[in-house]
Amino acid sequence: MGYFPSGFTLESGESVTIYSGSGSNSDTELYWGSGRAIWNNSGDTIIVTNADGETVINREY
Repeated sequence: MGYFPSGFTLESGESVTIYSGSGSNSDTELYWGSGRAIWNNSGDTIIVTNADGETVINREY
């Protein structure tokens, strides 16, 4: 499971690309630094919650 960095804010209409591997975070790209596979090739679900714990995105692929 990955987390957004403390203080990260995504305003309405903005987007961010999330990478499970290593890299340098920016306003538009976040890297979770996982040393192992996170996403299943056969399908998975991403759930994003806001600071209040409310689900704002729930996508299956």
